[in-house]
Amino acid sequence: MKKQMTLSTDRKSASEGEYIEITWACEACPDTLYLAIDSERTKYSIAVSDSGTTRIPIPKSNGKMIVKLVGSISGKKVTESVEVRVKT
Repeated sequence: MKKQMTLSTDRKSASEGEYIEITWACEACPDTLYLAIDSERTKYSIAVSDSGTTRIPIPKSNGKMIVKLVGSISGKKVTESVEVRVKT
């Protein structure tokens, strides 16, 4: 089965305050598609279109940040995630 969602970051580690670039794409996704950011200390989500790129600052963390692309395909919640190591 072809992968229907892709998610990537421009690097796998960064320091607090630095920016990372996030790129995503989703085929056949509904209107509700979002990026969920979880750095253990800070959690938030951003509504996004079916594909795109954005830059976000690395928030304070306990050593890692998880970036998830969350959507629904054929009534099922589908996620892709990337872990970024945070240098403190």
